[in-house]
Amino acid sequence: MNFLPKPPTDNLYKFVAILGLWMLVFTVAIGFFINFMIYQIEQETETVARLMGYDSKLSRIERRLQSIEDGELDQNIVDTSPVNDGSQEELNYLIDLKGRIKETVDELESRGTDYAQAVKVAWGIKLHWFLYIFPSLSCLFFWFGFRQWYFKIQKPSEDALAQQRRINELTIQRLEQEIALTKKSSWTRYARR
Repeated sequence: MNFLPKPPTDNLYKFVAILGLWMLVFTVAIGFFINFMIYQIEQETETVARLMGYDSKLSRIERRLQSIEDGELDQNIVDTSPVNDGSQEELNYLIDLKGRIKETVDELESRGTDYAQAVKVAWGIKLHWFLYIFPSLSCLFFWFGFRQWYFKIQKPSEDALAQQRRINELTIQRLEQEIALTKKSSWTRYARR
């Protein structure tokens, strides 16, 4: 089963023009894909920023827990803690907060896809030249193919058709004149009798 249309084989210029058109469509699709990847990289950057914030909170909580363990209750106080006296309530709060932050960090890390690595690979193999050359070639094929097809095939065909139409009009005029003369001469012959 053939899903794609058959390329035109009757005219090389038409083939080049349609090839250029397909290349333009492919270029637009690549543009949408690149925009999607940029969006994903931005999302990943936001995730990394959140992870860094969570790492900072986690290290503050661990430092506070260490201070409580060492008996230095006035050191490394966590602002979000309801109490800062080193009591069991503060320990439970900090341990619970540490567990929730670790869960969130694990969830964010499991969600991440390394699109930045894919972009590095693409730029590393000089794929960006493809993004400059391919659209240029597609526009050139599109323009050249349709221009050549129009001036070398379509316009002469239209001119020949217009000439044929003019010849037909002149032929019809000539026939009408001859018919008119024939009618006139037959009336004069009929009138003489």
